[in-house]
Amino acid sequence: MFVLLFLANATYGQTLPIVPYPQQVQYRADTCDLTKAFSFKRPDDQFSLAGIAKVFQDVEVFAKSDQPAKKKLTVWIDKIPNNEKLQRFCQKNNLLTDKIGKEGYHLVVQPDSIILAANTDAGILYGLQSLRQLLQYYQPKGAIPCVQITDFPAFKYRAVMDDISRGPISNISFLKAQIRRLSALKINVFTFYIEHVVKTKRHPLFAPEDGITVAEFQELSDYAKEWNIELLGSFQSLGHFRNVLNAPAYRHLGATDRMLRPAATESLQFLQEVYGEMLPAFSSDFFNINADEAWDLVRGDLKPVADSLGAGKLFANHVVPLLNYLIKNNKHPMMWGDMLLAYPDAFNYLPKETTILTWGYSDFDNFSNWIDPIQQRRFDFWVCPGIVNSNKLLPNYETTFINLKNFINEGHQKGAKGVMTTIWDDGGGHLFKKDWYGVAYAADQSWRPNRADFDSFDQRFSKTFYQDEYNRLPTIIAAFQGLKQLNSTQKLQYAFLEEQLLPDFGEAHRLNVKDVAAIAKMVNETQELLKELRQQKVHYSKDNEWQNDLAFWQFFGTHLSTLVTTYQTILEVANTYKKARQLQAKQQSNYSIHLVSNQHKVQDLLKKWTNLKAAYVRLWFQENRLHSLDEATAMFDDKIAALTQLLTLLTYVENLPSNVPLPTPEAIKLSIAPNYDN
Repeated sequence: MFVLLFLANATYGQTLPIVPYPQQVQYRADTCDLTKAFSFKRPDDQFSLAGIAKVFQDVEVFAKSDQPAKKKLTVWIDKIPNNEKLQRFCQKNNLLTDKIGKEGYHLVVQPDSIILAANTDAGILYGLQSLRQLLQYYQPKGAIPCVQITDFPAFKYRAVMDDISRGPISNISFLKAQIRRLSALKINVFTFYIEHVVKTKRHPLFAPEDGITVAEFQELSDYAKEWNIELLGSFQSLGHFRNVLNAPAYRHLGATDRMLRPAATESLQFLQEVYGEMLPAFSSDFFNINADEAWDLVRGDLKPVADSLGAGKLFANHVVPLLNYLIKNNKHPMMWGDMLLAYPDAFNYLPKETTILTWGYSDFDNFSNWIDPIQQRRFDFWVCPGIVNSNKLLPNYETTFINLKNFINEGHQKGAKGVMTTIWDDGGGHLFKKDWYGVAYAADQSWRPNRADFDSFDQRFSKTFYQDEYNRLPTIIAAFQGLKQLNSTQKLQYAFLEEQLLPDFGEAHRLNVKDVAAIAKMVNETQELLKELRQQKVHYSKDNEWQNDLAFWQFFGTHLSTLVTTYQTILEVANTYKKARQLQAKQQSNYSIHLVSNQHKVQDLLKKWTNLKAAYVRLWFQENRLHSLDEATAMFDDKIAALTQLLTLLTYVENLPSNVPLPTPEAIKLSIAPNYDN
């Protein structure tokens, strides 16, 4: 039954629908019939990770129970050290247990059986995640290729960092959903960029009202453990401190409006008190003090100190006590590497236990400037590429994918201990739904670094999560990336959505309409693909969270099309009003028809923007707390307020006696013309 005659290793181009892709895949010229009834063989004792039971429930859904008893497909799942029969099977088929380590697994699909073997519960969990992906894709087809998979991670630590300090603060329900999906992608560390959003008992005054409590982080840590994920603590500790210093009780701690006074006794005491409450709530052995971009070290009042002492020594005087505090409290200290690279003499003072997080988000071919100085000093380091939403409509995925691939691969070649994929959200009301495509690619590279073209990933991504043979979502995302080529968006800049709609009273205004035709064409093409994708029958046992992400891309297209329609309609309203004034001047009574027409057009626009805001708010609360929603919805409120005011003015004008001249366009905010020159 278990004799295997497998062919040679498959090339990366011969891909199974698995993300991240396994290290080794061998094919056999046969298939496994998935129409048979599944017969599960599991150990009598329970696995320790609760996530295993949840994923196993999903796998069970694909089992056929209406087949005759003689048509059985045996699914055998167990840990190798616990089962002598499984050990003999592995030895017979050259499945090396030491090769897969703690998080690896062997997954063998034969005509009448599927065998999942691992050394630990973590390996069983990851093997089940891969098996679930295979069954989701192949079960509707009735058969799965016979394969032998040997899989294990290239990096010990595969982290994702979510910025929850410069935009939305995620709610607990969404954070748990993130944990489940990250586990499906075999991510084993989850962390956050934290400036001021944590609520501590000793220092409760700097956090927003609905910030995350230490107890909530403890709840998340406990939940993440069940999915083989460590929750890694973090707190900004020098620069980027404006949000804390804005609280009156803490202004005295600032050297500037955005940076703590370095190495001051009060600064260090404050940080250690915050750390002291946070440390027990995070399951990871690491803790990140951040301390990046502290450029005020050499400015203003601190410049003479930096000139005398040296900026590197001044920086070290601040961070070293913090790093030592973490060591004393049984945590491995981490910090960003940019200030160390800028002032390399600071390396000389750091405890050797420090792990350096070296970051860069550009699409460079070579990252030696970010890696080699750290490697040469023999500090442990993680490479930290990025998915950057900062002040953008969307991440620039072309840059992002090159950054992820090149930085991770070079880090792997040069001995990085881990990868931390950073997701930055400063500026605008960002929703995480648009990041998952990049997160999936980052997970793919973090598990198995490779230099393959992006098409191979897009094919697996589409098949694995959408059972789509036509790469529709990557095509949709690539189409929207075309926005960066338009002058209107200034390379995907978020300000495009916030452009002023109407002039001030008495002023003229030119609407930026040069690219509206291109945007309208883009939206039409993407919405048709989205419609096809949303109609695609996807075989998931539970709510398909990947399928739910399509709601964002639908919304984004609707947002753009509403903006285009608004520009076009406002210009029509302005021109129609000019025509009404001309008709009135000629004493033609039908001028009022144009005024009524304008009212209806503006009413329709107002309804569109009101509905658009409501749709955005629904998406927001699927992920986030109330914090910063007002800021995020300001772009809708501005349009709604402008249209409401215009409607009021048009109503006033329409009710004027016929013998009263219509006001000038400048008087009712309708001195508007198109701008084709941007």
